[in-house]
Amino acid sequence: MATQDEIMQRIDQIHAARQEAIRPLAAVIAERQRLLTALADLTEPYRQSYTTALTAGWTEGELLLIGAEKPTKHPRNKNTRGRNTGRTTGRRHPHTPPADTNTPSQPATPAASTEPTGTTRPASPAASTQNSTPQTTADTA
Repeated sequence: MATQDEIMQRIDQIHAARQEAIRPLAAVIAERQRLLTALADLTEPYRQSYTTALTAGWTEGELLLIGAEKPTKHPRNKNTRGRNTGRTTGRRHPHTPPADTNTPSQPATPAASTEPTGTTRPASPAASTQNSTPQTTADTA
């Protein structure tokens, strides 16, 4: 039977092997983040230089021939990320169940229907019993 120290030693060996296996990925992640930051830092100077070249008479086609792709649109302001701007994106909260798309949309309140004679009746039987007085056998006789 293994002692607690032997078990902990095995656990340490497993953790050491796992940590060694992740080391190359950690290096690539760090390099990727550095390059993405460098690329982001070049976005605005690239846009300005591209616009300057267009203003000087270069065409988009000519610039494309030398490897200058049309710059992307201005990025959104980072300060507005996460704030509600009043626009809906069509995305739903992950805990909200999806809307049932198989049923036609229903009005918020039931509407009264019109009888062929022009009189109206309540939309549900419950509504009709709320407004009427109960009849007794004496009332119907």
